[in-house]
Amino acid sequence: MLRFILRRIGISFLVLLSASFLLYIMVINSGDPLEDLRESNNENRDQLIAARTAFMGLDDPWYLRYWNWLRGVAGCVTLNCDLGVDRTNRDVGSLLGQAASSTLRLVVIATVLAIIVGVALGILTAIRQYSGFDYTVTFGAFLFFSLPVFWAAVLLKEYGAIRYNDWIADGWVSPPAVLLIAALLAFLAQAVLGGDARRRLLTAGATFVFAAVVMFVFNALDWYRNPFMGPVVVTLVAPVPPCSSRRSSRASPTGGCSTRRSRPSSSASSRTSRSRGSSSSRAAGGCSSGSSCSRSRSPCSSATCGAGTPAGRRCSPRPSRA
Repeated sequence: MLRFILRRIGISFLVLLSASFLLYIMVINSGDPLEDLRESNNENRDQLIAARTAFMGLDDPWYLRYWNWLRGVAGCVTLNCDLGVDRTNRDVGSLLGQAASSTLRLVVIATVLAIIVGVALGILTAIRQYSGFDYTVTFGAFLFFSLPVFWAAVLLKEYGAIRYNDWIADGWVSPPAVLLIAALLAFLAQAVLGGDARRRLLTAGATFVFAAVVMFVFNALDWYRNPFMGPVVVTLVAPVPPCSSRRSSRASPTGGCSTRRSRPSSSASSRTSRSRGSSSSRAAGGCSSGSSCSRSRSPCSSATCGAGTPAGRRCSPRPSRA
């Protein structure tokens, strides 16, 4: 086992060494590092060329320059890397760290998104098995998985970054492009939603008309260069003012807050009337109609409580005084 591991480590080292050597040969033959200075009209052009030649060691043979670079890379074993500097005198190690952090962030985000989207689409295709949505997702997965990564990356860089930046400066979609995008969206919509032939045609037609109309309207309003939400969206997302604490918290039918004060509940009104009736009856020596007299603590007499006592309640008679 140890012999197998050592052999694999040795093969990996030879692969890295060969790759670095081939890359170095390609770099030194890809262009002239003094081309910009040779085409310059400065009076001190010869001095600038001589300074850059001495700074980059262009007078040394190519194998000596590769050996010097290889010695600096070998210092990484002892945590003392020396990858040199570029022609603007910036440390290559710091530039490599910045590029590595950006690459790591991009890889992590792409991996997380791939897991989320892949699991979600897998669950949906399992639920809707053998449907149009299932066939469309399966075809797209096989198509994008079979594409060469480097070729797909070049296409995304060209059309997703460079051409997009050139297009956004103009901010206008040509009519053929509008029709092509609308047709593509219509095809995807009918494939995802599925159904019988009539439903697919209705879905595709509605999607095509909607997408085409929206893009033509955006062209007319110059929305791509000057985006805005419009009065409808502003009305929908506008915040509703909060109701005052002294007013009723119930919303009015028109969407605002009700301005009427809240009325006391019926139970509170009955309790208030009962307490008022009880106190008045105590003052008058009897129970008023509608009030309830206590069996043990009632101040009413048997004569005055009979008419005012509710059903089920009876007043206790007062003891007679001698």
